[in-house]
Amino acid sequence: MLPRFILARYFAREILQTTFAVTLILLLIFLSGRFAGYLADAASGKISAEIIAYLLLYRAPSILQRILPLGLFLGILLVFGRMYVENEITALHSAGIGVARLLLLISLAVVPVAALTGWLAIYVSPEGFQRAEQLLNGERKRSDLDLIEPGKFLDLRARRGVLYTGNISDGRKTMEDVFAVEQHNDGAWTIFRAAYGSQHYDETQDARYTTLNDGVRYSLRPGEVGGERLRFSALKQHMSSSDVEHGARKLKEDSLSLSYLMKEIESPSLRAPAWRWTVIATVQWRFSLIVLVLLVAVLAVAMSRTTPRQGRYIKLLPAMLLYFAYMTALDTLRLKIGEGDVGVMPGMLTAHILFLVLALLLLFSDRLLQWRRRA
Repeated sequence: MLPRFILARYFAREILQTTFAVTLILLLIFLSGRFAGYLADAASGKISAEIIAYLLLYRAPSILQRILPLGLFLGILLVFGRMYVENEITALHSAGIGVARLLLLISLAVVPVAALTGWLAIYVSPEGFQRAEQLLNGERKRSDLDLIEPGKFLDLRARRGVLYTGNISDGRKTMEDVFAVEQHNDGAWTIFRAAYGSQHYDETQDARYTTLNDGVRYSLRPGEVGGERLRFSALKQHMSSSDVEHGARKLKEDSLSLSYLMKEIESPSLRAPAWRWTVIATVQWRFSLIVLVLLVAVLAVAMSRTTPRQGRYIKLLPAMLLYFAYMTALDTLRLKIGEGDVGVMPGMLTAHILFLVLALLLLFSDRLLQWRRRA
């Protein structure tokens, strides 16, 4: 019993170290891509730069729950590949440790990763999604004065147009030397030029207003000669949104807790019937990530077989393609279940059963070949 525990601890140490290193690299890559997207949104005025760090923090669990199984998959593949090249697995087979015992030995590393993935998928990720959506909803109440910089043009979030100010007060309450251009849906243009300007948000009416003082407004239409010119001492304008994306962001199913989703399944609300299928697909998806971790461990052991001549990296590319095929199958089934095109049962079990059969075929391919030759 003691030698087996020593082996299990050895496998756990090697696999978890490699898994942590691979997962950290993948997490940094994915967060960098998301960071670049948020920077682009901040530059265009859609969000403020102050919330980027919080958005990355809240979205990290949803990214981690996807790449953690991949990190474990590659970790097992690299560790076993090295052990095959250095003939350590061959020595273990000679000592009577077969494939089934190898799977039991690596369970000391696989089970904690599966538990961590389940914790992220069921509890942490929905909470992070919810906080991120609430943070983005809070951005709607922010004035463009919180985003604009003196001497720079800013894309208006509420309308198609740009805003420029030569100077802004220390409290970011008042703009000086204001220039704004707005394009309407019918193709007309409105140009504002004012000495002062300010914005405020009316919570009772859920609306934003811009007040310009001591200025002039030009209304022009392409293709027409002339236009309209209006001088004003004070002009208050409702900055209503013409696009749905500027409205309140609804909490998606990924941001809802498991207890709430289960209540929706047991006692459906008055929402559209398609909502219930979406809820079922979301619940199956979260638990499927736990099953995914367990099955990719079996797949990794099966695909790690190599020889010193082939090298430890020979199976890396086909293994990654197989993993992405697995994830694509789960994503597709989630979409189809949510649309009602695929039944709840077997649901996502279809993909798990398919790749379990594939893993078993790869694991026991040598025995199957021997049995076929004898037959």
